Amino acid sequence: MDILGQFVENLGTVNVIFAVIFLFSAVVFIHELGHYLVARWCGVGVETFSIGFGPEIFGWTARSGTRWRFAWIPLGGYVKFIDDADAASATGRSESEVPPELRASMFRSKPVWQRAAVVAAGPLANFLLSIVIFAALYGAIGEAQTKPRIDVVTPGSAAAVAGFQPGDVVLAIDGSEVRRFQDFRKVVSLNPGHELAFVIKRGDQVLELKATPDTVVSTRFNKEVQEGRLGIQYRATDEERTYRPVGVPEAVWLGVTKTWELVSDTFGFLARLVTFSSGGGAVGGLVTISKAAGEAASLGLTEYMTFIALISISLGVINLLPIPVLDGGHLMFYAVEAFRGQPLGERTQEIGFKIGLAVILMIMIAVNGPEIYAEIDSWVRSLVAS
Repeated sequence: MDILGQFVENLGTVNVIFAVIFLFSAVVFIHELGHYLVARWCGVGVETFSIGFGPEIFGWTARSGTRWRFAWIPLGGYVKFIDDADAASATGRSESEVPPELRASMFRSKPVWQRAAVVAAGPLANFLLSIVIFAALYGAIGEAQTKPRIDVVTPGSAAAVAGFQPGDVVLAIDGSEVRRFQDFRKVVSLNPGHELAFVIKRGDQVLELKATPDTVVSTRFNKEVQEGRLGIQYRATDEERTYRPVGVPEAVWLGVTKTWELVSDTFGFLARLVTFSSGGGAVGGLVTISKAAGEAASLGLTEYMTFIALISISLGVINLLPIPVLDGGHLMFYAVEAFRGQPLGERTQEIGFKIGLAVILMIMIAVNGPEIYAEIDSWVRSLVAS
């Protein structure tokens, strides 16, 4: 535990709340900053840049005319263009409602490629934040060096049935190179019940084995999570617990590859969730994320910054989903417009946004509802017991 962890542990709940607020504010700010910067580059007038929703706590008006504000509900944010009628950019003002001198800077007057660039900039900014965080951590700490060696095979486990033996070194899984034991453990964990092809080195021999990780259920932050397990262990010696120093260019590249890996994993998880080939236990709502943020902060700065990077990636991926209201929904409409040579009718877009909003609300209720109910129930029970 480092200084941040000790600080959070000593001051308790107040700092957990601060850790949660900072987490959401940071990832939302970067997301909206991406929209803002590209919008300004494309000559779009921005009326409001808001961190949070609801009444304004404080703010200021820049020389560009943009109102920068912080609001009371720190669970989101938005950039409102001069021709937007609402914070979600779902409806727009007519040209007659915009002052003549500002009409050239209307978002809807820009070419479709510029509008698409403005919308895509938000999720891309979240991915860039993750790259910066991981690059900084690799530069400061280095890359962990753990040989993908199997030291213990549990009798009767999936690994034992497949023929793994102590001393085996894993070279590849399903055609992808394995460099560290963490890589091996991650692939196995993400594939419960799915057969995997392993290339291993045993002495001077290179062998191919196939194994299907068992599905086990573990509890993380009061959520049941399904994960794969083969039944093997790696026991690193003190000499093996090392970090390889890396220079700035390599740290940046490692940050890029780590971010891409996590983006791909997130899209893969969502695909398995939609096709019902993966359990939903890994889905966490606001309560779970808040608890995880507090726990990560209590563990130290490295763990907390890593968690921010993970949430930033999740926000970027979710916003790219083709659901109206989200950035991906806007991009879907722009793709149709580019194909047709003209935008969809306002009525069609309005219906799409209403459907998208309904879908988002249902997802929020499905994910957060049980968690919030469980927290209220636990609180009430504690009051009765006392």
